[in-house]
Amino acid sequence: MSKKLKPPLSVEAQVELLKDRGLIIEDDACAIEVLSKVNYYRLSAYSLGLRHNDVFHEGTTFNQIHQIYQFDAKIRHLLLAAIESIEIKFRTKIAHYLAMEHGVMSHLDEKLFFKADYHRELIEEFETEKERQKDAAFVKHHNEVYGGNMPIWAAIELFSFGMLSKLYRNLKIDYQRNFVRTYLHKNKYYNDYLVSWFRCLVEIRNICAHYGRIYNRILTSKPKIYPQYESLSNRRIFPMLIVIINLIDDHTESTTFITNIAALIAEYPVINLEFIGFPPNWEEILKKSR
Repeated sequence: MSKKLKPPLSVEAQVELLKDRGLIIEDDACAIEVLSKVNYYRLSAYSLGLRHNDVFHEGTTFNQIHQIYQFDAKIRHLLLAAIESIEIKFRTKIAHYLAMEHGVMSHLDEKLFFKADYHRELIEEFETEKERQKDAAFVKHHNEVYGGNMPIWAAIELFSFGMLSKLYRNLKIDYQRNFVRTYLHKNKYYNDYLVSWFRCLVEIRNICAHYGRIYNRILTSKPKIYPQYESLSNRRIFPMLIVIINLIDDHTESTTFITNIAALIAEYPVINLEFIGFPPNWEEILKKSR
């Protein structure tokens, strides 16, 4: 039989509940202000690892939890900006490859893809998005001038990162490897990593875009990583930073990304590096992975 849902609590009562569970509240007014802006349920997730059976570890403070929450918000912004750069780059490269090698409307050509049903589902998603954005200038232009037909370089701008990942993952292997060889200048084995990385980046991107928690989170997707990094936990966020550094492929941009991560960690010494999968020499690893 299901348990009865708990009754709601006022913000003031939430503060008292936290105190009853052993949390040190340094400033009641400050805690009330924070809980008035950040849902108690959301904030409490950042105390995982600081409590057991709803009882806080001795010495745990409200300020610690709030700092972890702030750290998480800031690292999400860094990740989202980096992933945006990667997404836009690969939209451009994949669209150009398909257009030049397989034609203006290659995204609609089932012969290029492994699974016809999977491809049709993707095109249905595309058509839904095209209808949703029918008032966008470039969509309206193609509807009015070209009878709704859109070349791949325009159509790709309606693809989410998830759709882009599906498109690439479903391309026949010879076409994937040709793309990797001619547009990324990598060998064919790199493609196995790329397919995995796209899938994992989509998960991270969606978590960040929907304000989900990165700190102390076990990720669903596991990236395929190079042998020298196999000792790392690939269910935490750190291996994805190696992936991001690899895919940024711009020394200045990757240096800035590493510098910003280092500054953020220095700003919040309260965080537990193990909860984000960072080894002690994490900065050295990232620099060598460029």
